Amino acid sequence: MTLPPGWDPYDSAPGVALWVCRSDPLANEFCANAVLTMHRVEAVLDCGEVFAMLADQQLQSVPGCRERSRQLTAAEEGSGVAGTLAMEFAHQFGPLDSICRSRIAAMEPETLIVQLTTSVLRDSPVVREPIQLTVRTDVQAMEAEANHGSR
Repeated sequence: MTLPPGWDPYDSAPGVALWVCRSDPLANEFCANAVLTMHRVEAVLDCGEVFAMLADQQLQSVPGCRERSRQLTAAEEGSGVAGTLAMEFAHQFGPLDSICRSRIAAMEPETLIVQLTTSVLRDSPVVREPIQLTVRTDVQAMEAEANHGSR
């Protein structure tokens, strides 16, 4: 995962991590944040169906949420799919823009599901790019990253 300068780790637990943009001038109203979730399902699932289900679930989880765009492509860094869901929803301090980047890979005997959701007040000058999600599904790459403390 790559975040622009000013984004700092805030909290984490098994399967989830949260970053906030401490330099967000609108932090008193709504602090720009990025939430990373990781799941392993002990079944080989259809990656496209998983993405559709997760996207629909996210859209239904926030009242007044509206889908702006949805894109699903083959993953660039290995098997599976990469999906992006752009959403907007009302907040008491103004509209929020939220982008969820998903990476789903079905590998015997399981399915790996990783999502990075970034939410920012639309009027905030917080740098939203280049927030990127990269998932490596090969064991050697995961071991190398673990040894370097990367997420």
